Amino acid sequence: VIDSLPGVFYLINAKGKIFRWNTNAEMVTGYSGPEISSMRAIDFIVDADKNILTEEFSQISKKGEIGIEAHYRTKAGGAIPYYFTGRMVEIDQSKCVVGVGIDISDRLRAEKALEENERLLKTILAASPVGIHLAEKRQIKWANDAWVQMFGFEQELEYVGQSARILYQSDDEFERVGQVLYQDLEPGKITEIDAKLKRKDGSNFDGVIRITHLNPSEPENHTIVAVVTDISRRIRNEQALRESEERYRNLIDTMTEGLALIDENGIIEYVNKRSAEMLGYREDELIGHSVDEFLTKSSVKTVIEQRSLRKSVPTRSYELEWVRKDGKSIHTLVTSRSIWDADGALKGSLATATDITERKQYEKRLQDSEKKMRLLIEQAPIGVGIFQDGKYAYANPELVTVFNCQDADEIIGRPLPQFVAPGHQRLFVERCKRNLAGKPTRPSYQVEGVKKTGELFDMVLWPKKIDYEGSPPILAFVMDVTETKKLRAQLMQAQKMEAVGTLAGGIAHDFNNLLQVVIGYSEIMLLDKTLSDKLKQKVRSINKVASNGADLVRRLLTFSRKTETKPKPLDLNYEINQIQKLLDRTIPKMIEIEQNLSDNLNPINADASQMEQIIMNLAVNARDAMPDGGKLIIETDNVTLDATHCATHIEAKPGLYVLLTVSDTGHGINKKTLEHIFEPFFTTKGPGQGTGLGLAMVYGIVKQHGGYTTCYSEPGVGTTFKIYFPAMISQVISEKPEEIETPKGGTETILLVDDEETIRDVGRDLLESAGYQVITARTGQEALEIYRAKSDSIALVILDLIMPEMGGKECLEELLKIDPVVKTLICSGLSPNGAAKAALKTGAKGFIGKPYNSAEMLSGIRKILDR
Repeated sequence: VIDSLPGVFYLINAKGKIFRWNTNAEMVTGYSGPEISSMRAIDFIVDADKNILTEEFSQISKKGEIGIEAHYRTKAGGAIPYYFTGRMVEIDQSKCVVGVGIDISDRLRAEKALEENERLLKTILAASPVGIHLAEKRQIKWANDAWVQMFGFEQELEYVGQSARILYQSDDEFERVGQVLYQDLEPGKITEIDAKLKRKDGSNFDGVIRITHLNPSEPENHTIVAVVTDISRRIRNEQALRESEERYRNLIDTMTEGLALIDENGIIEYVNKRSAEMLGYREDELIGHSVDEFLTKSSVKTVIEQRSLRKSVPTRSYELEWVRKDGKSIHTLVTSRSIWDADGALKGSLATATDITERKQYEKRLQDSEKKMRLLIEQAPIGVGIFQDGKYAYANPELVTVFNCQDADEIIGRPLPQFVAPGHQRLFVERCKRNLAGKPTRPSYQVEGVKKTGELFDMVLWPKKIDYEGSPPILAFVMDVTETKKLRAQLMQAQKMEAVGTLAGGIAHDFNNLLQVVIGYSEIMLLDKTLSDKLKQKVRSINKVASNGADLVRRLLTFSRKTETKPKPLDLNYEINQIQKLLDRTIPKMIEIEQNLSDNLNPINADASQMEQIIMNLAVNARDAMPDGGKLIIETDNVTLDATHCATHIEAKPGLYVLLTVSDTGHGINKKTLEHIFEPFFTTKGPGQGTGLGLAMVYGIVKQHGGYTTCYSEPGVGTTFKIYFPAMISQVISEKPEEIETPKGGTETILLVDDEETIRDVGRDLLESAGYQVITARTGQEALEIYRAKSDSIALVILDLIMPEMGGKECLEELLKIDPVVKTLICSGLSPNGAAKAALKTGAKGFIGKPYNSAEMLSGIRKILDR
């Protein structure tokens, strides 16, 4: 019971040391038991209040008890106002003081709110010393200043010699008190009684009168010493305490939290009204029952775990799920505090419970919402970042991919300009500042970004100021538009070629009409027998030139796809073999012609004469690119273009194709020239060496046959033209086309080396979708560093043949020095029988052409790995 008291309990010996206290004393002061046992009572009082305590304790032997207000000093240096009561008792033949201290912080705060006159009165009452007077034969002979002030007298004449009757409210009260005070006249005996007293001004107050008889043996001179204590304040405090207790009981029953007293066995001893309301029971239906009866199974386990901690962790907080009387469940946050008896035995616990059912439901909805939002952001196909205080505060997985980082940690905390090219950093930072300042900016803008590898790329941002933790941040959507720009360039090129073709067709049509007039009139003039031989010779020259012009017009019409074709099922291998005879006579002997024609080549629907024109034009271009000799390679194959390939080639459509590849080992073509090679009249040859219509005619014929053309070239390594013709399928095509089976993948680690980011990205996505682990490198030197560090885990190296700084063949040679049995797969837009053939002879295990075809690549990889 003492340990459960709301206040501090103590026993103080004659030396002023505390030798018994309750657990609340330790909690209030912050001192441990051994520390308290070594301290004096006065050590717990702040310096300003020590005189009060000393004075009271010096008089306790006379008064028998004390009641003072003083500030309790805590170990942490705090000061708590307490009201201490003490009484002199005798324990084991030694005088001790037993007392209780009550925290009066609330009362003092309330007193401050009283009116000034009430606070002044309380201050006077608190500071007034005890009043004393001397009486003979019930007449007042002397009184001290405190007594005078207590009764409100101003002069001695007002009370000296007066009957003590003037001090009492009534005659009856005077007689009642007198009978008690004078019934026992034993010298030195103290008699005490409560009395209703009256001041000079007629005001009444409650007091305690203690008297001792000085000379009871002389009734005629009977003298007493009376000590009068004004106990009005104490009575008021007692009344306030009773009211406080009543309020406390009301507070417990009206509090929004459930409160329960539970014994050491988990049996409910007391619950407040709120606890019963929360569970849907009456209080008497809960008291006497085990707590476990009202919990879910999982919460019973929690309670058992918490009971095992009652001694080591006196105060604990945890969540429980309860089953109401109506079968519904509620969630509560429980705070439990262990209760101990005077001997240190565990008596039970006092627990409060707060209904958090709605909060749990809200948290669940919030978690579900956050999960959905996180899923949307983390699975978004666009980079999402948050910029705050000039740094990256968040990056989603796609942004990590955009910057070519391993994880978000490589981005978060980095300064904003780090992933922006130096020439664009100022614009980027300025736009961010404008967004933070709330100034209008364009919804999106483009800058040049820098990947972790140092590679530059085109980046579009959509920034917006948002509310977020800390200082105002910017939410930005980031997209790598490098590939988009390339596709846009392809589209613009295709549109330009279409426009040029339309223009060329219109011009050719009108020009053809003009030439027809010239040729017709020249032939008529040649039939004129009167025309001189000299003039006829000039007319023949005009006719020849006009005929050459007509041939030029036919080429323009072929480019613009306005000539009439006569397509039929055609075996392209047969046509190539027929053209080979013509090429043997046309191409110089120092140029070797090599054929690699696929068996079982699918037929195509094409005009044979136009196929001849395509091959002849490409062969003549190859001849001119190899003035000192070289190799001309003509190849055919059946290929399937999938969605991955078509996504990066705007003119391609998924399906089965016959691929015609014409390669040379000549001087090659630079990138700037490659952008214009199919345009009419564009040529790099000198005057009189070409019309610039050869490749334009090839482009027109291929488009007219529903195919498309690509050209891959690097200066100094040759040129490869790849022409895709739609294949003819002999059998009836079903309504649902048969899906092409993709070769199986694997789990090995593959090092993919290519200087083109888009090629690396497409290759990585393809390989990872097949289950492989992929490491990428953008240069041959970087590939060597990676292979030196991870050669034990790398099963295959896919190596681009043409790269800056260190080419594929040179990189392969260095890899073989590191590991003579390294497995490598060469990839190139050139023919495998051209520049790639040397790499294959060096030690590469296979070849794959660019652009990648998923079935061919995965099949080639699996063959090498399983070899």
